[in-house]
Amino acid sequence: MRFSPYSDLMQRYYGRMARECAARRRRELAAVDSPEKALAYVRLARERIRTAFGPLPERRVANVATTGVIERDDVRMEKILFECAPGFHMTGILYRPLRLETPAPGVLALLGHNDNGKAARNQQSCCVGLARKGAVVFSVDPIGQGERKQYPEDPRRTGCVWEHNMAGKQLSLCGEFFGAWRLADAKAALDCLAARPEVDGARLAVTGASGGGTLSSYLFALDDRLSMAAPACYLTTFRRNFENELPTDAEQIPPGLWAAGGDMADFLIARAPHPALILAVEDDFFDPRGAAETLEEARRIYALLGAEQEVELFVGEGGHCLGPQLRRA
Repeated sequence: MRFSPYSDLMQRYYGRMARECAARRRRELAAVDSPEKALAYVRLARERIRTAFGPLPERRVANVATTGVIERDDVRMEKILFECAPGFHMTGILYRPLRLETPAPGVLALLGHNDNGKAARNQQSCCVGLARKGAVVFSVDPIGQGERKQYPEDPRRTGCVWEHNMAGKQLSLCGEFFGAWRLADAKAALDCLAARPEVDGARLAVTGASGGGTLSSYLFALDDRLSMAAPACYLTTFRRNFENELPTDAEQIPPGLWAAGGDMADFLIARAPHPALILAVEDDFFDPRGAAETLEEARRIYALLGAEQEVELFVGEGGHCLGPQLRRA
């Protein structure tokens, strides 16, 4: 069998564009050499992200109901149901210490791609662990997962990744970005968490792995209420994803962001100097070498703002998973 000598033209074309984007970004960051320029770059990074997402769908918190309570191992778990848009519901579990005397830090724990949604084992372990350390933690079902499946009877459905990409393709025909719908969803969940009387509104954080790491990064960049973030198993670089031929989901590529000069580090830079912890693992398709490059870019801006130690990277052992090492970190 012979292959056409032209079969890789498209790959080479995009590869050249990727290298040009990377070189242009290096030059742009190299010119940032003072606190004033660092602050200007923070504003630029945030504006690029806002432009990529466009207007967010309207969201609200209405008709909040607790449908059940479980108390176990010094943790109270409340099953929460509320309207995040007219006629559109969100389901979640609120984890809190059984004994809580003063307002506690609030953590929004966003889910990765698991068809079980908030019932996923690693997700529950993360939430219970944080609650036992004194936090109030809210874990919600993303669109297409857990109790929020949108195409449950479709014979083509193969899981939540299929659902996300189907929704992404349909929205793209209307000129909309599925990531913006996911972000609006996360903002509604944060609204619900922040409104709880046992939550200290000045200490709000977000974490999550894989698709949850994606959404954690987005929410941190564009919601000033968050005081820190710990996105896991997502932050690398767009160039590493391209070179590794990584087939990311529809919501994981904000349209136009890379072309405008942005990269994944900007999701952290947009909130500098607020604390951020990048969580990665050694054997991940989200390349940990790119996570180190993201740390280097973000730390340059943080350092100019006198907060170099406020952005860190932890790389755990094993594969793509919110495992014990990442949860402890």
